[in-house]
Amino acid sequence: MRTGPVVERGVRAARSTLTSSATPRASATLRSYPRSTSGSPPKTIRPRSVQLECRLPINLREFIAEQLGAVLKDSDDAVLSLAEHADEVTLSKLARAIRRYSTRRAQQSWQDCSVRLSAFVSTTVADDNPVALCLACSRIDFGREAVAAHTAPGCVSLNLSEARRLSRSPADTAVEAEVAQHLRRLVEEFRRLRAAFGLPHFKLDCYVRGDLVTFAWRPLT
Repeated sequence: MRTGPVVERGVRAARSTLTSSATPRASATLRSYPRSTSGSPPKTIRPRSVQLECRLPINLREFIAEQLGAVLKDSDDAVLSLAEHADEVTLSKLARAIRRYSTRRAQQSWQDCSVRLSAFVSTTVADDNPVALCLACSRIDFGREAVAAHTAPGCVSLNLSEARRLSRSPADTAVEAEVAQHLRRLVEEFRRLRAAFGLPHFKLDCYVRGDLVTFAWRPLT
């Protein structure tokens, strides 16, 4: 499955790509969001703009830092600051690094799941049920049994329940922004914890487009 942000060519693309960020509803029963069957994240259905703090896909950020070496620290702020203030030579290097990343990623196999940010927002405590992403099953489940459903041998799951939020409105963009940031932290923690125990994290990543969050990872086998 080939997915991810499409990066345009050229120096201007480096600025435009890095300054625009590359996340639905729960019930008491188990609900699943299987992986996308298309080559790109599902398109946003409702014409609504969610104002989110700019965050690069984790893998892109790490790749850029690796390519530019000592010039850049591995952080979103460092990459975005470089794109905004760099001279033409450095910016050209940045653009080439982004193109190399896009080319390499397009040649790899990826799996993904996309779900609306509003799925993590509940209007009542009764709807505030667990959420789990399972890389082996390629799905996101909402409901009381969501976490327990992915404890079997072979499942590689991430509990996303901490990202749930309560709001008077299910379409609260400020709350959705909090959800997006918390999901990002959970993914980063998952990667760090797996690496600390010598386990693969399958390059699990997440990025936001419109009101969708997409989780992407390399196949487990």
